[in-house]
Amino acid sequence: MTTVLVPYLHEGLLLPEDSPIHMKHKGVLAVKVCNNVTDRVRRAGIDSTGINLSDTTYWRVNKWHQEKNVNGWLILHALSDVDSGKILAYVVNVGDSPILRILVEEVKNARHRIDTVYADNAYAGVENWKYLCQENKCRFVQEP
Repeated sequence: MTTVLVPYLHEGLLLPEDSPIHMKHKGVLAVKVCNNVTDRVRRAGIDSTGINLSDTTYWRVNKWHQEKNVNGWLILHALSDVDSGKILAYVVNVGDSPILRILVEEVKNARHRIDTVYADNAYAGVENWKYLCQENKCRFVQEP
């Protein structure tokens, strides 16, 4: 899969399969924490979007009857400050890793302070609730 991803990512973003981040979190290609640390306790929101790696869109398949070329998807997850709109951290992955935990851990390691996390149903697993509410004493607000 890594050979397919190389042309689509910026230089330095793709990590080799034996890198520490890939070894620790299977499927995670990159984690970036922004250095916009403040003294203010933040309310953070997390969401994701898919990035299609195929060069043939569904429109082309239907309109022009082109052959499907499916190379897979990347998923970009971002944790941002809901008050300022600034991105605190993001993760690029290809699998079902525990992304919320990864982002919050990395942001806290960079000395960001978070007291509330807003998320949709994709992040509403029991493990995330326990991690945020019990281990980190954060409020976890699930948006429909």
